[in-house]
Amino acid sequence: MGFFKGLKNLTKTAMGDSSAMIEQGEWMLKNNQIDAAMNCFSGACLKGEPEGCKMWGIMLIDHGTGPIDTLAGLLKLKKAVALGSKQAEIKYKEYENHSSVTHLFNNKNQIDTHRLAVMSNPYKSLDPLEQDLLDKLVIEIKEKGTLYGN
Repeated sequence: MGFFKGLKNLTKTAMGDSSAMIEQGEWMLKNNQIDAAMNCFSGACLKGEPEGCKMWGIMLIDHGTGPIDTLAGLLKLKKAVALGSKQAEIKYKEYENHSSVTHLFNNKNQIDTHRLAVMSNPYKSLDPLEQDLLDKLVIEIKEKGTLYGN
């Protein structure tokens, strides 16, 4: 990103332009600024941008620190799907075999604890759509865990 384009994009991001937030996040991700990229994507997601939700979900799963981040990442992907992102649906299916997701699905006894942690998100309480999606996701995990013999 050139200096002036970067400055213009930074200004748009600061003004709350969600597509600029996503573009800024992608640039930061390419430049290995993981935390800053995640902040850009989360800001876009909080504004209801499906691409922001998808990217935030991917970041939480790929760079998160445990099952709570993984569950939150899956929730963000589900939200992006609900908002109309076909790419998020594809990514969600791809992540079903990701090691952290498999671990989450194999530990269904802990899922209610992880659910409570996701619900107590300190940055923003879950909106009604996310609440409904989280409930469905927990049921899905419990059912799949049963299929795996857990």
